[in-house]
Amino acid sequence: MKDGWGNLAQSWFNAYQRIGQQLDPLPWITWLIACFSVGVGALGLTGIDQTAPKLLIWIDFGLALYLFWLGWVVYRRPNLSWPRWLIVLSMTSTCLIALSIVELESAAVVLVTVPILLAIITTGRLWPIISYPAFMLIATLVHPAGWSLFNPAVIVFNLLLFLTMWQLRSSASRATQIQVLAKAQLEQEQQARQFIRFFQHELRGYSSGLEGLVPIFERFLANAPQQNAGISSDEALSALATTTQHLKQLTTQLLILTRDGVLQPQQLQTLNLAELLQQIVNEVRTSHQLDAEHLRLSLCKQQPVLIKGNDLFITLALRTIIQNSIEANPSSIAGQQISLECCTNNEMAVISISDQGAGYPNELLQRLATNQIPAVLGWSGKLGGNGLGLALIMQVARLHQGSVRFENQAQGGARTSLALPRI
Repeated sequence: MKDGWGNLAQSWFNAYQRIGQQLDPLPWITWLIACFSVGVGALGLTGIDQTAPKLLIWIDFGLALYLFWLGWVVYRRPNLSWPRWLIVLSMTSTCLIALSIVELESAAVVLVTVPILLAIITTGRLWPIISYPAFMLIATLVHPAGWSLFNPAVIVFNLLLFLTMWQLRSSASRATQIQVLAKAQLEQEQQARQFIRFFQHELRGYSSGLEGLVPIFERFLANAPQQNAGISSDEALSALATTTQHLKQLTTQLLILTRDGVLQPQQLQTLNLAELLQQIVNEVRTSHQLDAEHLRLSLCKQQPVLIKGNDLFITLALRTIIQNSIEANPSSIAGQQISLECCTNNEMAVISISDQGAGYPNELLQRLATNQIPAVLGWSGKLGGNGLGLALIMQVARLHQGSVRFENQAQGGARTSLALPRI
């Protein structure tokens, strides 16, 4: 029992903290009005207010439940606009009806101001104040006191109240925007630090390799091949070329991963997807000595499929996906195949690469489902992997206003689908 009350108190505290952080007063005000409605109904139900008819009492309780629900919807789904306007319309109707019933003049003045205050809070604008004269006119027509409800002091006070609420709402909106921008900047800085940490690690390894090649070439230049520990000049040149290529690829990855927004028009070219895919497949087959049975390419029947993209970025992303599939398919197992397919889906061109390997680990799929690059960086499920290639694929899709999907196939193996807008 104690734990139950503790959990309830904690949930209310979390709700208070969340609304305070979002600086959205509408849920609180809606719940406050609902509590007031419960109190009015309770006065009539207990007999303290003997003038209240029973129908009005149950209307008070029904209105309270309705407002509690609307306040909860606004709290849970702050981006929805319809519950906010439903609150304004409901309270406007309720206040207009109550004006014809309530005889207390001060209560009638409050009933006139509540709908306008709620509209100001909902919109964050000052224009609902223009409806104040209309509400004053309606109040004088339906309330017995007539124009005596309003005097210059009451009107000035209400106008100041409207202006104050508008200023508070505007300040809250600006504060919320500052919080959002600060959070986004913090996430960007954290992501940049992760990039720097990973690239520092990779560059340290490549620089060590280059340092080891320097004395070998010095000995070759000194015409002392017997001191080269059995390493030929061709092998040393091959190692140097490989390390240089890795450094070039690493700098390209850094260029892609640290780019913000989307690519500019001058960075995009009109690409024939069939030609680009055929070129990539031919290069991979040659470099990895694969035949057409091990790396299959199935092009879309609808030709040509044209996209606007950066050929360097797209090529690097697709080669990264294919490389992951090759590493997941041991060459010692006969019959392993990697399939590359291209199809169109509405306004998107979808490139799917599937293999027959072990598939993506469940933990990695959970990280990929967040669609957040920092969640993928740092993954070390495979030997020597750090999630950099997956992050690069996600970033290339984002730069081209496309999407990428990672999944495991029912028959086994992984499937990666890159969707890009087509012309």
